[in-house]
Parts: sequence; structure tokens; C-alpha cells
Amino acid sequence: MSENVLNRLFKGNHALVNQSQAIYAVIRQRADAGATRKRLVEQLSLPATTVGRGLDRLLKSGLIVESGLADSSGGRRPGIYRTVGSAFYLLGLALGEKNSHLALTDLHLKMIGTQELLGQAELFSEKPAEKIAEAGKKLLLQNQLQPDQVLGLGISPVFPEGREDFTAEFFAAISHKISEQAAMPVFMINAPQSGGQMYLELSVGEKISLRQVIPGLALDAGRSSTQTGQMIVPSPDKAEAGGIALAQLAAMPALIGRFRHQKDNPALDWPDFCQAVQAGKRKSSQIMHDASVALAIAVVNAALLSGAGKLLLTGPALAELPEYQDAIQVQAANLAARQGLSIKIAKSADICASQAIEAAAGVLDQYLRLPNPAGQ
Repeated sequence: MSENVLNRLFKGNHALVNQSQAIYAVIRQRADAGATRKRLVEQLSLPATTVGRGLDRLLKSGLIVESGLADSSGGRRPGIYRTVGSAFYLLGLALGEKNSHLALTDLHLKMIGTQELLGQAELFSEKPAEKIAEAGKKLLLQNQLQPDQVLGLGISPVFPEGREDFTAEFFAAISHKISEQAAMPVFMINAPQSGGQMYLELSVGEKISLRQVIPGLALDAGRSSTQTGQMIVPSPDKAEAGGIALAQLAAMPALIGRFRHQKDNPALDWPDFCQAVQAGKRKSSQIMHDASVALAIAVVNAALLSGAGKLLLTGPALAELPEYQDAIQVQAANLAARQGLSIKIAKSADICASQAIEAAAGVLDQYLRLPNPAGQ
């Protein structure tokens, strides 16, 4: 971003910059109702003249506008100040392991445009700074915006399990290169932003993983991926008195194995099982049902331990067999209700978009926390 834009935002002496930031932050918090000059004076404990100078500065920068009049018990009705969403724009990038999401928002965090990118492992395989900067420029071009209308790009990475190369230092170096390529400030937003909510991610494929995730960070849900697969759940056929390992019941190889056994045909494979389920075959549907019950037990137990209120279902088994995902959703919701929990099933795209918006919000938060973004 050019220095001119920063100067339009907050310029002048150090104290007045801080006061302007504080005034803007309060008005922003009251996005719907707005704020009067009297409320700002009372809430910030600042002299009326100081608040007046700060408001004038923000009005000239285009960040706020006087919109409407408040009720008055007598005399002139006071003006109501509100933030202007279209004054500037924000970019937020949620870097996921499997896919990434770039969001363009206004200052009210209203989504203006979005673009999906590769997961960070593939994205960082070659020239990641150029790829991310190019995606940002493309998004601005699609919405007829110039780089100097954007306050900056916030990046929220997920630190995946087992990737020692994806460190904070690595992302700091990448952000510097992106800043040079995109010609705008870049901030690493590693902590969850206000309104962010951790969620559980259940991935079902050749193996089963269950993780607790918050924006900018990925954690095991109390267990490693291997331990998740070894979790003991009730055996549906009662053959195992002490229960059975989750992976031996619900992962793709287990489903195929049970399907082959019931059909007495070792040549059957995953597509055959999917076809049988989708055709409504009773035995294959029962196999899927038993597995979904076991996975629901694992999810609800993790939700009880972590307090997570959202569940993201991913993995090739669920992508290729939507009926399996639907069955897990139903079983998890029923079991959660019996436990007094409320678990919202979220789509991958919704989670990514939410994290990208939170990363964009982090850019504005950075400016409001800095003593003087213009360096004056």
C-alpha cells in the first residue's frame, strides 16, 4: 500500500493518532447503532474538544460518516456517527492443509469476493509468494479495486501435524515476499480473532483422524491420528466383548473388508461398496450405519472434552460417498442431543471462508493496536 493511503488514515502527532484509533474502534464496535459524540466522550473519558478533533480527522479520511440524528430530551438532536464499510478493503487468506481460501471484504467484514487456492503444502511447493500475490491482484481486478484501496493482507495458517518446516519463521519470510509482490502490508494472524470458534475436523479415508482446530492453529483433539484410529468403540456384531478399534470399523479398508466378507467375494472394492449403498442394499447400508455410529461416539466424546461446537467432515470416504457423511451427521446430532450438546455440521468451504474473514479482520485490528501505523 502506498504511504499516501496510510497518511489518509492516521496522520499527525502520536497522541492524536491514538485518540483517532480509539474513537474509530468504539464506533466500529457499535456498527448497527452508531455512536454520538456524547457517548464517545463518556466511553473514552476524553475531552469533548479532543473527540471533536478525532471525529473531524476520521470524517475527512472517509472512515466514518455522520448518518442520522439521535433522540434528544431537548435542544439540538446529536448526530450519529457510523463507520463506512467501503472506505477501504481487506484481504484475508486462510491457509489450510488441503485447500486455502482468499477473501476480499470491506471494513464491515462483508464478503466482496473470494477465491480458492491450493492447500499450503502444494501452494508452497514453488513460488508461493508469487502465487498468493497474483491471486490477490486477480481478486482486486475482478472487483475493480486498486491495491492502494486495500489496508493489507492477513494470513491465517494452519500448522499441520508432522510438518516441522512450517514454522512461524517460515511464514514470516513468506509474508515479507508476498508484501513485496502484492505491494501492500501483510500480517500473520496466528491467534483466533474475536468471534472465531474452534471446531472438530473428522477426516475419514484410508485412516481416520480427529483434530481440534482453531483459526491459525491445528491441535490434536486429545489424541494423535494413530490413537484416534485405535479408539475402542462398541462392536456392532457383539463379536468383540471389549469393543473394537475405530479404524477397524469405520475406515475405508474396514468397510471394504466387511463388505467382501458379507458378499463372500474378495474381488469387491470401494466403488462396489459405494454402488451397493447408493442402490439401497440392506447389508452394505448396515455396514455404513455401524461405522457412522462408531464415528459419532468418537466425535461427541471429543466435543465433550474440547467444548467445540462445530464439526467439519472431510476425507475421501465422505467425499466419494455422501451417504456416509449424512449418516455420521445424523448419528452425531442424535447422540449429541442425548448428551445435552449442540454440534453444528459445517462445510469445508464455510470453515475456510470464516477463517479467511477472520484473517482479514486481523488486518484492521493490527492498525487499531499500532501506536502510529504511518510511522509519524
